[in-house]
Amino acid sequence: MGGALLLVAAAVSGSPSAGPRPQSAALPPSSAPASTSAPVRPSPNTGVVWQTEVAASGYALVGDTVVAAWHGGVTGIEAHTGSARWRYQPPSGFDIVSWEATGGVVALAMDTSAADPGADFSWETVGLEAATGQPLWDQTRVELLPPPDHFEPGGPPDRLASGGGMIVVPWYSVGDDSHLGLAGVDARTGALDWTQPFDELVIGGVGQCDITAGRDIISPSRPLVAANDQIAAVVAQCAQGQVVIGFDPRTGRARWATPLRGGQPKRLIVDEDAILVGQLGPGTILDADGRVVFEGDLPSDLPVMAVAGDIAVISGQDGANDPLIAVDLRSGQTLWSRPRPSADHPMNTLRRNAYQGLTAVDNAILGYRSAAGGGPPDKGMEPDQNLLPVVVDRIDPSTGAVQPTPIPVTGEGTWVMAVGDLLLLESGRGLAAIRLTPGGSLPSGNAPASPDRWPDACALVTADRVQALWPGRQPTPVGESGSVLGSPIPNPFRCQFTDLDGSVVVAVTIGWVAGDPRSAETLATSARSLSAGVILWSQSPEEPLLPAVGTWAFGEPATHVTLRAGPAIAHVRSWDIAVPAVEIARLVTERLHALGYR
Repeated sequence: MGGALLLVAAAVSGSPSAGPRPQSAALPPSSAPASTSAPVRPSPNTGVVWQTEVAASGYALVGDTVVAAWHGGVTGIEAHTGSARWRYQPPSGFDIVSWEATGGVVALAMDTSAADPGADFSWETVGLEAATGQPLWDQTRVELLPPPDHFEPGGPPDRLASGGGMIVVPWYSVGDDSHLGLAGVDARTGALDWTQPFDELVIGGVGQCDITAGRDIISPSRPLVAANDQIAAVVAQCAQGQVVIGFDPRTGRARWATPLRGGQPKRLIVDEDAILVGQLGPGTILDADGRVVFEGDLPSDLPVMAVAGDIAVISGQDGANDPLIAVDLRSGQTLWSRPRPSADHPMNTLRRNAYQGLTAVDNAILGYRSAAGGGPPDKGMEPDQNLLPVVVDRIDPSTGAVQPTPIPVTGEGTWVMAVGDLLLLESGRGLAAIRLTPGGSLPSGNAPASPDRWPDACALVTADRVQALWPGRQPTPVGESGSVLGSPIPNPFRCQFTDLDGSVVVAVTIGWVAGDPRSAETLATSARSLSAGVILWSQSPEEPLLPAVGTWAFGEPATHVTLRAGPAIAHVRSWDIAVPAVEIARLVTERLHALGYR
């Protein structure tokens, strides 16, 4: 592929080969690798600076380079422009099985286990300069391979922990007891700098420890190890019970051990000077010195945390409310606690309005969630129940005041990070960069139209048209209520036309009505990109444009169409093979135009 960068590392069973080392070169400005697209630059009014499609199951920000990794390769993206700088592709037959970025370096472990699960496999570990993709080392670093019990061959690569330029990994000693311990691998050289076998560890009256595997619903058996430049933390099962142990990430020296009360640990997060242990039941927050700051109700499922100054803001999926909580790290007091910022209900286990990620910007916390509203909770698995744009909330950590801002991109993601005056977020098939104003505020050009300006979905296919399309049957329109940014929409935002036997023949849904048509144009383009699927490396095409609809539209003519008429975006789905979706979409377009949506 012209201009694409291929960094290839040969491997043999059990260790790297002694053959030629990988070679690399910067991508020419006009070139884009197979796993990325050239960045799109939407209308400046939307605040979206660029969007880039990139194959990834995880991201890291290293300086001004976004590292996007998946089992088939790694791409370095220039954070300010969205352009691909370099790409690493494993040798044929190899998958990346774990990775981490720290100290300006990306470290990778890859093996052939997916090609023939259960058989002996070859493996390789390499280090790359994050800014350029240039190879730095090719070592025999078995410590970087994920333990077999914690990794599914062919699945997304395991993200390791790191801090202070050191990759901190679980390590299996070779002693008779084979106790799990920790190891520190220098990211820049690949050297094994330190090991800390737990069968030899005694600190603060605590000993005979094994690292605890989490019980998170996403990663049910991942060792609970987390780190930053200040501290490496481990949840361990010791003879004395569950304990959090703090280490110096640069030397491996154990600093402190703090017993845990409460239920089974599920997830471990380190951010700034705060350590969060998500548990079955009440959770725990410690500071970097091992002092228990807070014990109490915290989200137990998929918690996320960001720290601004002396305040930790925590969210997650817990009960019916997906709570949002702020804890003063000095006093341990709960400053405020409230439910999700939206009046919309959670969507069964998908939890539409739970925060996917939190990040601190200046003195604010920005929370990323996957939809601006939609229908009732019992309809969560039906299509088109979520409104199209993702949302970023600006949260005041002192008061809990929330200012929501729709972003004109679609698709769920979990990664959000600020660099300079840009907010980078994962969405759908790649990344988007949003311009921030001072104080961490977001652009206001993507606001929805007032709820009373949203059309009645049931009125977009008139009764006489229904009679003409289904003679003698006359499907009955059944409207569904919805809300946008917590405000109820007066008219039905979704309408299902039901046949005499109760089956649905057609559904019409209002996916969004923008205050500014330019924002709707950007959002609709993002929705079409997502029509190719969220797995970029599947190389599925975008659904075709459908000029027969009479406005900008795409989809599969027989079954589903998404259309934009001025500021309004609507979805049409047909389950009746005799009445294709494109025919209904044409009627919806005519009605929207007649109502002034142009």
